[in-house]
Amino acid sequence: MIRARPSGLLLIAPLVCCTIVQTEDKTRAAKLAPAPILYDLLRAEADTATANDIQRDLSLKAYAKAEENLYSRIKISAHPKVLLEILGGVFFLDSKYLDSAIAFKKAEKEGVLTEGGRFTLAMSYIELKRNAWARDELVRLRKEKPAQPLYSYWLGRLYYDDQRFADAEVNFRQALSVDSQFIRAYDGLGLCEEAMGNMSAAEENYNRANMLNRQQEKRLAWPALDYGSMLRKAERYSEARALLNEALVIDPSLAKAYYELGKLEESLLNQEAAIKNFSTAASLDPNDPSPVYSLYRLYHQTGDTNRAATMFNRFRLLKQQAERNH
Repeated sequence: MIRARPSGLLLIAPLVCCTIVQTEDKTRAAKLAPAPILYDLLRAEADTATANDIQRDLSLKAYAKAEENLYSRIKISAHPKVLLEILGGVFFLDSKYLDSAIAFKKAEKEGVLTEGGRFTLAMSYIELKRNAWARDELVRLRKEKPAQPLYSYWLGRLYYDDQRFADAEVNFRQALSVDSQFIRAYDGLGLCEEAMGNMSAAEENYNRANMLNRQQEKRLAWPALDYGSMLRKAERYSEARALLNEALVIDPSLAKAYYELGKLEESLLNQEAAIKNFSTAASLDPNDPSPVYSLYRLYHQTGDTNRAATMFNRFRLLKQQAERNH
């Protein structure tokens, strides 16, 4: 599945400032932070008092109030395209992805979407697991804005999710042809090469991603995690541990890093340490069945039948929930 993560690249557009935020095996593809230009749009489309009210609601994350306010403006507007786009962005902030997509499609009937609006529509489609629709929007954006590497990067992510690793690689390389410092594209190439069994090439790209990442004022956790995960599977445990701990220094709430450390400790037969790391991973991401299943196995191996049964039942419920969501 898509793992949406910080790209270190901001797309400033008339609707929002889009920052890609990492999650594991989810399509929680982007979080949107209201950009100052959004408020300029509000003031252009609504009276000052209304614009200030909506601005305040967004700053307080009072999304329902902002939505209601925008609804009232849209109803009386002769040309509601911009307001519909803003509403679509607010719906996205509010995790109402279907409503977000509908608002953007209604706006499109009124005129051509802004670049930021179309990108947010693509992210909404990803959240709705409509990757083919998202791909269409991203292809259009790349055609219109070939100098923007973000769109090739996200196309690569979609192809990776579909296990079309060669196609993903092409798109990651296209992103790098535009921006040779694009950390997430190097990490994406590493993931593709690893999936295709090209471990030397994977390590080269992971190294490049981490080298660039360490030069940043605000580092990303996932390059270290992905490289550490590959090294853990290659039984290079000391190097893997260092990278996984580096990822946790950057983001102490990264559940996947604790899961990988649990797998590492389990391989070294450190059951107590493995259980501790798997438990932390399960606590940080309660919807991920992987650490729960690992806890079931370890409790079963150590003869703790009660805890093993609890973990197995929890794992079964999570798997059923995941199947329903698909």
